[in-house]
Amino acid sequence: KSPVSCGDENDDESDNQDDDSVKESMEDIDKEGKQIDKESAGDGIHPDADEGENAADGLPGDLSAVVGAMKASPTDPSVARRGCISLKQLTQSGAQHAAVLESGAIETLAAVIDAHATNAKLVELANRALLDLTQHPEDKDNRLAGDVPTVVGFMRSAPRVPSLAQRGCCSLWHLSSGADTDEPIVLDRNAIEAVVEAIRNHPRDAVVVQQAATTLNFAAGHTDNAVVACEAGAVEALLAVMKENVANVFLLSDVADALQCLAQKCDDNLRKSATAEAFSTLVGFLRFHRGACINYSQSTVVFTAVLSLAQMTEANESLATTGDAAICVDLLTDALKEYSGDEYIPEPACNALANLLQTVAANRPRARDAGASDAVISVIKANLRNEDVLDHALRALANITAAGPVQPGKRAIASAASVSVELLRDIN
Repeated sequence: KSPVSCGDENDDESDNQDDDSVKESMEDIDKEGKQIDKESAGDGIHPDADEGENAADGLPGDLSAVVGAMKASPTDPSVARRGCISLKQLTQSGAQHAAVLESGAIETLAAVIDAHATNAKLVELANRALLDLTQHPEDKDNRLAGDVPTVVGFMRSAPRVPSLAQRGCCSLWHLSSGADTDEPIVLDRNAIEAVVEAIRNHPRDAVVVQQAATTLNFAAGHTDNAVVACEAGAVEALLAVMKENVANVFLLSDVADALQCLAQKCDDNLRKSATAEAFSTLVGFLRFHRGACINYSQSTVVFTAVLSLAQMTEANESLATTGDAAICVDLLTDALKEYSGDEYIPEPACNALANLLQTVAANRPRARDAGASDAVISVIKANLRNEDVLDHALRALANITAAGPVQPGKRAIASAASVSVELLRDIN
């Protein structure tokens, strides 16, 4: 009705009658709508359900009956679809996670994903059912529900499903945190093994590997966890990932951090990471990223790589005799030139370089030809008041220029390295 009246009283009466008619019509529509809602609720339509995913479309029975029917017809897409719908509805009605595990529902949904891999809609439906059955009530997108045994059970029930692996590792990271401290607690052996299994099962899935490496890195802060990770093959799994994903800086940053932490906390991990194969893998990484200082993440992962090289060459002197040692000398020299102003890289780079040169004299001419002397002197000049950097830099410089190994001691090292009198005065 127009807000401006242009008629007489009869028009007003007509308008009032029209208003009454509209009101009665709206009441009738409202009643019909409520009746439709009531009937829909009786049919089991869930407000969040997608079209064609109503409860009436699912399989009849409780959790056990639905899983049994799906197992009985594993290749039937209709049964699989109806079963997925029923499992989603049962979750919404409050199915317990322990009951879900015991029923075999997780394995059954994983089987649906495998058996119907070419049916994108069915695979998506099965994945959403998995999410509903396992999701954490407070962090649905990132974590699995339950305590450590429940989370591990979910992960091992469907080991090839990446979303479960990633969310499971995230859950274990949270569960390894103490209630009132940032320090990790001792995790059950099965939990550490499940994280390592996630890396092995999804070596090319960056999301899974990054989360697993982050979890291992944090958990390994407790020596007991680091020891179990060693026994579970964590070092080998991480090195395999590094070899497969050499171009992915962001992924390798987390992988290298985990390797370094594992080696630092456990001598067995250090020995495992100080093999010729591991050395070759890290050298290959540095070679791939040679001259590519592109961002902070790049320098971070280079730092972790050279730190690991320093640990390796100190723990296993025979690495200096391998075929990769010579190219490693070149790469460490390049790193010193490229990251000379970096706060962290020069110290481990000089340490690793000194280790390689002190053990094998044949590596020294290679270092001189690569310009290592000038690179190390630049580091010394920039770090005259940094005792830790000076110790390694002077030892590296002495071994570049000396005929034989030089023992620690700033004056002796500097003299053996033929450092200029002015620089020697500054060092002292």
